[in-house]
Amino acid sequence: MDALQLSHDRNIYTTNPYNYRGLSGFFREIFQYDQSDWIDPIKNTLSYYEDLLIENNGNLFLPKGTLLYHGSLHYPFKEGSQSSDDPTKITFFGLDATISIWYVLELIEMLIYKLYNKSDIETELYNRYGYLYVFKLTDDLPVHHILKTLFENPKENRNCIRRNTVCLHPQVNFRGMNKRPDIYELSSEVTFHYSDFKNSLELIDTYLVDPLILFQNKYNTHYDPRESVIKIDEYQSEYNQKLPYKKYKEYYLDDKSPSKMTKGGKKKKRTFKKRKKKV
Repeated sequence: MDALQLSHDRNIYTTNPYNYRGLSGFFREIFQYDQSDWIDPIKNTLSYYEDLLIENNGNLFLPKGTLLYHGSLHYPFKEGSQSSDDPTKITFFGLDATISIWYVLELIEMLIYKLYNKSDIETELYNRYGYLYVFKLTDDLPVHHILKTLFENPKENRNCIRRNTVCLHPQVNFRGMNKRPDIYELSSEVTFHYSDFKNSLELIDTYLVDPLILFQNKYNTHYDPRESVIKIDEYQSEYNQKLPYKKYKEYYLDDKSPSKMTKGGKKKKRTFKKRKKKV
């Protein structure tokens, strides 16, 4: 697991950065500034970028040898947006493995909502596993824009969606999308159109990710998400296992009715008290 780097910020936070309740939340949404509990962690991450990036003739670069991570439900690697299955969109890479591993659980839980309006939802098959791709930069990668708040989403930023443009930004990673626990970690993402910079990337490792293990540990603040992956030395057909609806529902859903999608998995007793500050 030497290649699977954890995020620079190793803290666990329990303040939802996207909580818009109340008057202060209203103004945060309008003027797009981050919640107070997240200001210092974001500043520290931006300072980390200053140490990580190299400068050449006034331009910033991620140095050759940097590892980038991509979580997906596709094998082999498929560029573009994983949530919308659109290869023409920018590709998201984690600057650490943490965010990309947890993103696989989001993609798995997202499957049921993509099929919500289909009449044959109970006959659909669902991915059992996901994949983590590890790329190494073979050249210095230019960084054209650094987004400095969590509110700035690169897929909605006109600069970041341009061709031949690389954006870097802090990003909160979530432990799935259904019944998300109040557990947040701060990672970083790098985004660009893969085909524009593919000659500067080398795929060095591919891992199989077990989202069920992630789901079962989503409330465990001490869980290392790297424990959910195994390296693929040679691809096996079993890695492409599919789950029938009944088994998928057993793993990830509370609701027993296919027409009422209650978010979340099996109810679990929480073993820690909810906190509003960093622990």
